[in-house]
Amino acid sequence: MKKEGRHFYRNFAYGAGSLGDSLSYNLFYSYFIYFLTTIAGIRPAIAGVISFIAVVWDAVTDPIIGYYSDNSRFRAGRRSPFLLAFSIPLGLTVFALFQNPNISDTGKIVYYLIVNILFWLFFTCTDIPYLAFGADLTTDYDERTKIRKWARIFMSFGDIAVVAGTLPLIELFTQWQGSRSQAWGTLGGLYGGISAAAFFITGFLLRKYDTPSENRVTSYSLKTIFREFPQILKIREYQKIVLISFLTNLIIGIGSSTNMYMWTYIFQFDSAQISFVGLIGTVCALFASFTAEGLSAKMGKKTTGIVSFLLIVGGYVILYFCPHTLPFAILAQIIKLHGVSMFWTIVYSMTYDIAEVDEFKNGSRREGLLTSVNSFFMKLGVSVGMGAAGISLDLIHFDPTKSVQGEQMLQNLSSMIMFVPMAIAVLGILICRQYKITKENHRLLKEALRRRQEGLPYATEGIEEITK
Repeated sequence: MKKEGRHFYRNFAYGAGSLGDSLSYNLFYSYFIYFLTTIAGIRPAIAGVISFIAVVWDAVTDPIIGYYSDNSRFRAGRRSPFLLAFSIPLGLTVFALFQNPNISDTGKIVYYLIVNILFWLFFTCTDIPYLAFGADLTTDYDERTKIRKWARIFMSFGDIAVVAGTLPLIELFTQWQGSRSQAWGTLGGLYGGISAAAFFITGFLLRKYDTPSENRVTSYSLKTIFREFPQILKIREYQKIVLISFLTNLIIGIGSSTNMYMWTYIFQFDSAQISFVGLIGTVCALFASFTAEGLSAKMGKKTTGIVSFLLIVGGYVILYFCPHTLPFAILAQIIKLHGVSMFWTIVYSMTYDIAEVDEFKNGSRREGLLTSVNSFFMKLGVSVGMGAAGISLDLIHFDPTKSVQGEQMLQNLSSMIMFVPMAIAVLGILICRQYKITKENHRLLKEALRRRQEGLPYATEGIEEITK
């Protein structure tokens, strides 16, 4: 374990990888269903099912890659080889996702399903080792949040590019190439290339912090991997993290799949207004990482999680109950995205703290598996949200070819897009209130681990609640 403290090079190098994470992840969740329905000509329900199948496949592979990363014995380490090997294939599949091949409707469904599955496989092979790397870099309670702050900063740059840059770039590429379909393909290539470069650079720069696994593993079989899956899910504090991750990403899945419909049909914004609202909200959310770091240091990660959900609720309250005008849209986005950004800053820091709980209870350090299982539930939440959004659009007989929707249709869209996520966020607050790991009992846990490893007597007083 490397010396803890203020390490600008380490934090910067680690944070840069989140640019690749954010660009590829958010491009998919914000525009893939929209691209399938408006450019590729696929029905919303089928588009939702394609996304659901691929993301569930990805969620299943998460713990497999996490386990291999935890226990790999490459001389170069257990995280960076994955980043270096799979970053370029990831970039290529981002490019392929936004192509519109001139084939039959059935052929398109098969094409997008296969490319989708490959995209999520390569994303997992880079993203899971990358996320787990953060726990390897330090065991300090506050330092972990600082590392994730840097990741969130770079993630915000990717958010800004996707939210505010996508539609203007599509317009620019359309004028240049004469085809909106080709413009989306060019955009996929651009964002895919940047994503690949970001992950590759992080893997290269952090090689000196990487070491081979010290875990004693006798089997890499799927049976062994999935036997460990329920073992870590028995950790009570981890269960709470998994639940709030699922709920937050359920909100994100619903929102990212339907935001274009909300801005276009309910608020009646044009592409310039949509980009402006997204840009203002996302830029302001950039500062949420500093809010999360400061609040966590003063009041703990539990309080930070509660505040993040409160802000999400506040944003949706404004969207649902206030007039559908540009100023209220901007205010809602600033508040809601600040909450979401705080969640992304704190949730992995919370997950990293479970590594010491797992080591104390089960005798192994499984940062990759902990991260990947949590990621499984995150992606399950997003896929359920996206799938439900696509199916719901079909059930209410939404017709994307109509430029103006009826009053009842607008009310149905408002309930689906705004009220449901608001209720889910309230449930997240109730779960966050039950979280018990604090800076003090985490310090006591590390001390007990140190003494046990040195063969000295150790006390469990003060850590009973988090090690049950």
